[in-house]
Parts: sequence; structure tokens; C-alpha cells
Amino acid sequence: MNKNLIVGLTGGFATGKTTVTKIFQSLGAVIIDADKIAREVVAPNSPVWQNLKEYFGAKILNKDLTLNRTRLADLAFNNETYLRKLNEITHPPIIQKIKEEIERIQNTTPNKIIIINAPLLIEANMVSLVNKIIVVTASEATQIKRGMKRDNLEMDGAKKRIFAQLPLSEKVRLADFVIDTDCPKKRVVEKVKMVWEELNALSGKMGTHTII
Repeated sequence: MNKNLIVGLTGGFATGKTTVTKIFQSLGAVIIDADKIAREVVAPNSPVWQNLKEYFGAKILNKDLTLNRTRLADLAFNNETYLRKLNEITHPPIIQKIKEEIERIQNTTPNKIIIINAPLLIEANMVSLVNKIIVVTASEATQIKRGMKRDNLEMDGAKKRIFAQLPLSEKVRLADFVIDTDCPKKRVVEKVKMVWEELNALSGKMGTHTII
């Protein structure tokens, strides 16, 4: 039977996960984006959307009834109870969708490496879904700088998002591969290619044949 090597890619806030994921995709990986799935499950009038509206109120909605993710994040990252409830509502359906996507890919695209880009891979107990874990890291100063620029945050807001997640040091302990992005983009590409070669070797041991 042909098998897919399933790799979880995670890290901290603004460590460069998206950049690393895009490089893997360019090399031939099949990507499952947990953030994309998270946006899909909160579509207006969906069960998750209804649960979020009921708990947090209509203030988390835009005029077109779509979820205002920035407003919801501001609430959650300033209140541990809110953050816990947000995760309770959203994590189960996101994980279910990821499982369905894995099954679909396994049935339609054998002999490919699947990479699940999931910021909360460890926190949401998704480790059992993957064969290997990649953790993308960066210094706290770099995380803050990138997060402020990317998400238009104040420094305090960026720090709250960093500290709301499991410390990078804890994630690294569970990692099979660590990719540090505190370097020029060219060097990041080189690091990703090195990991890709190792994943190919592991994939071959699982009985797969063609990756790139």
C-alpha cells in the first residue's frame, strides 16, 4: 500500500511558518493549511459561527456578518477564559476537517509528503495525526517586529499573542526538525531544502516512490 508521510509544521507567533510552508509547497509538498480551514469553519451561519456569536456576542461580526477575526483575537488574547472558550469551540471542527483532508489526499494523491501548517498543532493535541514535526523558530525580538508589521499591532499586542501560545522551547523539545528563520530568505530556503531531502528519505522508507 502506498502511504503519505504526514508532517506537522508549527512554531510560534510570526516565526515564519507561512514562508517555510510556501517553500515546501514549491518543492512538491501537499499542504493542509489549518488557518485556511479555520476561516472556512467560521463562515456566516455555520454551526461554529453560531456558537461564537452566541458566546461572544454580535460585536465580533462585521456588517456583512463575517467574523471579525481581529476583534475576536483582541478579546481572546486579553482574557484567558475567552481564549479557552474560543479554542473549545473552534478546535474540534478544525481537527475534523484536517482529518478529512488527510483522507482525501491519501485517496487521491499517494506518494506525496503532506505538510499540515498548524500553529496550534501541539496545543490542540494534533500530534497524533502526524509522523514527524517541524518547528519554525525565530527570536522573540524578531517575532515582535514581524508581528507588529504584519498584523498592525502595538508591541503589547504582539507580546500577548506570543505568550498565549506554548513556549517555543517546549515545542522544540517535541520537534524532529527545527528551522530557524532569523536569517536572510536565501538561507531559509537552504534550510528548508535540507529538511526536504531528509523527509524524502523518510518517505522512501515508508514505501513511497516519487516526491518531487
